[in-house]
Amino acid sequence: MSPVKIQTVQKCNRGGGGHNGQNRIYIKLNREIGNLSKGGYSELANTYTESYYMTDCGGYDDFKNSHGMEMTARLREVYSLTAPSRGDRILDIGCGRGELSFALAAAGAQVEGVDYSKDAIAIAKRTFEGKCETLRYTCADIFEMKNLGTFDKIIMADVVEHIEQEVLEKIFQKISQSLRKDGCLIIHTAPNRDYYEITYPELRQQARRLGVWKPRNPRSYYEQLMHINEQTPVELKSALSKYFRHVRVWTGGVRGIDEVKTQDESRLDMDIFAIACQDNGPLEAQLSSFIRRPEWDGCRVSIEAADIEISAGEREKMIGVTLLNEGTESLCSQRKYPINLSYHILDRSGDTLLFDGERTPIWEEIGPGVKRTMRLRLILPGELARRKDCVCRITLVAEGCFWFDREGGNKKDVVIHFNESKEEQ
Repeated sequence: MSPVKIQTVQKCNRGGGGHNGQNRIYIKLNREIGNLSKGGYSELANTYTESYYMTDCGGYDDFKNSHGMEMTARLREVYSLTAPSRGDRILDIGCGRGELSFALAAAGAQVEGVDYSKDAIAIAKRTFEGKCETLRYTCADIFEMKNLGTFDKIIMADVVEHIEQEVLEKIFQKISQSLRKDGCLIIHTAPNRDYYEITYPELRQQARRLGVWKPRNPRSYYEQLMHINEQTPVELKSALSKYFRHVRVWTGGVRGIDEVKTQDESRLDMDIFAIACQDNGPLEAQLSSFIRRPEWDGCRVSIEAADIEISAGEREKMIGVTLLNEGTESLCSQRKYPINLSYHILDRSGDTLLFDGERTPIWEEIGPGVKRTMRLRLILPGELARRKDCVCRITLVAEGCFWFDREGGNKKDVVIHFNESKEEQ
């Protein structure tokens, strides 16, 4: 899709632009959008608005419903790869509404979220300002920030596809100069262009043979408008390798970080992730920790929680839970085999009514000997919402490995009391 080049604006949008004395804009509109007027920049200037961030930009519904406290799956995966530690200096380029920046800062990192969109930064400040002392939001063109400083980690989550290639590579170059020797750049971009150009047409033909209609172009209006530089894994790795000595690019989710896929297998995935750095030692250490399976013998935890009261028909409840890590295994969700807080629902005789309870991620690592209070999200299926005499068995689960309570320990049973007063009224 050919971009519309606009010569009248000096500042760049979303990460690239007016540098070296050139007056250019690098976020462009695609010609394929047929109902745009000939006004050019007016459509572009009005695209990255509050309306876009709050009604179309991925995860807007989660953001609104949780007041910014919940992230989409893609941002949670970027968070996991970033593995924030207290004292880390992190730059979040194209931070959008700011929920990822806030989550990283809440884990103890010093975070700066940067976005060219005034509306995005206004949303971020309105939602998160004052909630974390180590967090700052800046409305700026990354090229106008003459002295970025030095960072341990730099993030580009769903930004790459919005920036033309020439400027994207200049951003990579600037980032490579702003990272500590043992720092790393973490990227998520979607869609994988191989999927849309190779896999999707094949799926469309198969659907047609079955009498199922699929559109020729599956992209949304905003994707067609904004995505001027969708990547393939090969292209992204090639561009990063110009500025970083060590680059890892893969498709799918973070759990596939150590998987070896054929090109055909990668073309089935929509998401592309990348980690780039100059010093491979710290990266390999981080990845080794990230992909390691938790060890059952090291998982010991004491759990405190009070009985639960739920109104008749109520299906969801947030429960205060205190965890004391008495083992040697750190408890956290930011790994290939995440450890999450969860529960089973039992009747009073001990028979299981619901085994796989809702997962509550442990975003801030709970190390050995550490005690921390969290809020567990309890969701009762419809058939249990009116049932009496239930027990919620609170425990943890190492996803894909084991439940902590498999041998009878590492659990806390609390009674669910159903209050029928509302129903009686």
